[in-house]
Amino acid sequence: MELFLMRHGEAGEAPVDRERRLTKNGESAVALVASALKAAGADVEVIWHSPYVRAAETAAIVGNVLGVPLEARPEFTPEASPHRGAQHLLEARHVYPRGLLLVAHLPILPGILNVLAGGQVSFSTAAVSQLAVMGGSAMVLGHYSPAFLGRLHRP
Repeated sequence: MELFLMRHGEAGEAPVDRERRLTKNGESAVALVASALKAAGADVEVIWHSPYVRAAETAAIVGNVLGVPLEARPEFTPEASPHRGAQHLLEARHVYPRGLLLVAHLPILPGILNVLAGGQVSFSTAAVSQLAVMGGSAMVLGHYSPAFLGRLHRP
């Protein structure tokens, strides 16, 4: 299974953390990443996302570009367990054998990547890691920031 781990786009302030919305810059960066994923032929069957507003908005933008359904998943909030999150993703390979994209937060995303692939990456907002899941582990195929993808797709 191909797995993409994506951090939500840049978010503004709100009285409650879970209600923070994407900024205009955040929306633009997410749209750029979504277009790059589509151009690269990302074959995902579903987008799972944290129920926090900024993650749901990010997933909606990517889902619209890729034409795939969304599913809010409470096990991917910032304070959730990376080990449990990784287990859910490993179990998903039987339901979504082609691919899945997860939109979530810090610190769970680098934690999941470490559990699955034994590595460390820094997730800037709207950054995405591409992994190949094999059995009970994964291999990192690439990690891409919106700035890097923007340089690749200049007109």
